[in-house]
Amino acid sequence: TLGMLSVEGASTAGFSPDGGSIVVAGKDGTVLFDRAGRRLGRFAGTNPVFTSDGKRVVTELSDRHSALWEVAGREVRRLRGSNPRPGGGGSVLTEANGASLLWLADGSDAIGLAGTGPKVSADGEWIITTLDDTKTLIWDRSGNKLTEVDGVSGQFARRAGVVVTTDPENGTRLWDLSRLSLVSGTAAARLWSIEPSELEEGRFSRRDCLPDCVSPDGSVRLLVGASGNTPGLPMRFTVQPISNEPGSPDTDSTASEGNAATECLGLNTLMFAPTGRGRYLVGCGDGNLYVHGPDGALLRHWQQPSSVNAAVFSADGDRVLSGLDERVAILSSVTTGEEIGRFPGHDGAVTSVAFSPAGDRVATVSSGGILRLWRRSGALLGTFAIPGTRIEAVAFAPDGRYLLSRNSDGSLRRRTIDVDRLLEDYAWLATWPTPAATGQ
Repeated sequence: TLGMLSVEGASTAGFSPDGGSIVVAGKDGTVLFDRAGRRLGRFAGTNPVFTSDGKRVVTELSDRHSALWEVAGREVRRLRGSNPRPGGGGSVLTEANGASLLWLADGSDAIGLAGTGPKVSADGEWIITTLDDTKTLIWDRSGNKLTEVDGVSGQFARRAGVVVTTDPENGTRLWDLSRLSLVSGTAAARLWSIEPSELEEGRFSRRDCLPDCVSPDGSVRLLVGASGNTPGLPMRFTVQPISNEPGSPDTDSTASEGNAATECLGLNTLMFAPTGRGRYLVGCGDGNLYVHGPDGALLRHWQQPSSVNAAVFSADGDRVLSGLDERVAILSSVTTGEEIGRFPGHDGAVTSVAFSPAGDRVATVSSGGILRLWRRSGALLGTFAIPGTRIEAVAFAPDGRYLLSRNSDGSLRRRTIDVDRLLEDYAWLATWPTPAATGQ
């Protein structure tokens, strides 16, 4: 025994995060001590906990509320709900009326989290709640929902991105949150540790830079006009480049007469090449596919056998991958105009296509919501579907090691397609106790 802390009717006690202070709940409230046993303060309420930053103490009151205190003893605010516990970044979690409440350190109003029994990951970044004794919901520390999984009694593993749940039918299951469908771009950016811009709509579709189409280097802007609003018939579009350079006479809404316009019956794809000064691609519902230079000069034209639903340049701008109504994707050379690859066998029209950054793989999505991964040679590497929703669009992560999909329910999902990366991602499993080591 290092020492005795004298509190009448002592029931619970806990250390501050740095171990320098101790709170003890007793008959007449909660007492704060330093590690030497000196009394530092007293608070109303019981069931005390420190906030994760150690700057404040939370206690539970008798009126189904909790109180947040400075360590000096001043009450900061009353919190609706009981059973307080610390969240990440100095926040506090309570429970009230069958739900959880997240109180952020900035003093803002509580954020309601569906489910009860909130638990926080060791690093304070993620929160678990249980809903209807059937689902485990996962949130970030700001109250944004990430995803949900089957099972209850959720616990975070030592690696915060892994959750364990149990249920009578399926037993105990281990979930890797980074491989589940996530409800929003905010959730995905946080969990995948990537920039939110990589999850913007344009990252997936690559088909629509409207209404403001500007080349990556900022030198060229595309003006798009439309005509023929006849019910049942596709609209006719014109696409015309203008200079976007400061001081250029073309920077107003009037296109230069020297810049040729492209006519397109049903504009489905409009995008600039990632490299090259202002080269752009136009894909049409009548099967016409065009590549133009920055001045509008036609560099290449293909008449595809059916509507061009989606098209994308390779990273070097030398190839174009187009997805067609005719259940096929076609790879073409911009330099020669030749077809250099074909990806058949889809269950419907090909509605989304993507190149890997290295250009050695392509991905396609069909109208039936099936995602396919291919080698550039045309060999099929894998087929993916998500029960209960349809995959609508696909993109490769910037490092080429993951496939990102946007789904019909608004969720996003990431798949590891690089074997070395897969082994890296799951290297932590080698450190987990085995049944032999634990005697189980």
